[in-house]
Amino acid sequence: MSLSLYKILILISIFFSFYQLGKSQDDEDLFIKLSPEIRTAHFNNKLDIRIRPVDYTYPFKSARFDLMLGVPLMNGLFKVFSYTKFDTKDRFWSGIRLENNYHLADKRLQLHFQFRFFWGLNDSSADHYYFINAFQYKSTKHFNPGLMGFGRKMINIGDKAFWFLGPMNTVNITKNLRLISAICYDVLKKHKYFLFVRLGLRFPVETSLI
Repeated sequence: MSLSLYKILILISIFFSFYQLGKSQDDEDLFIKLSPEIRTAHFNNKLDIRIRPVDYTYPFKSARFDLMLGVPLMNGLFKVFSYTKFDTKDRFWSGIRLENNYHLADKRLQLHFQFRFFWGLNDSSADHYYFINAFQYKSTKHFNPGLMGFGRKMINIGDKAFWFLGPMNTVNITKNLRLISAICYDVLKKHKYFLFVRLGLRFPVETSLI
């Protein structure tokens, strides 16, 4: 069995144990987010296309589709995306995503900052925004530990804010396939946990205007 497969099995075991812990506590809420992502880059990385065909969060009874079209700004210091998403409850949003990455310590330490704002396109879709940050250290191919923050605020809707914070790790399975995971705690509300799993697939596509 390869080392990368061992790492994945260990992560799955940790997630399962955490899930059982959450189920065993009647006063605790556990949210599990499964969000695979497919990426392609075109025109010498001037156009970044990202698709999340099924974005699902347990225990909610709905799933979402996301489409992002991104271009670099200020010589790649920032990247801005046109972001469209809709779900199985007939909610529909259009928005923007702005992000930037800093690399320190000979590019072994990455700091990621991201802001998203969405406008609801029908009566059942509320406006909302996200703040997302991550600090990650490149240790080995299979172990890249860090800290992730994930916050959301609904506009004009009561107490719907959350801010999850906790450890994360990235496993580079192959050059174009990676597994990102995090276990977070809501610092705004007690007894709320968030388990995040994303399998990211990158298609190396070359496209030109000629």
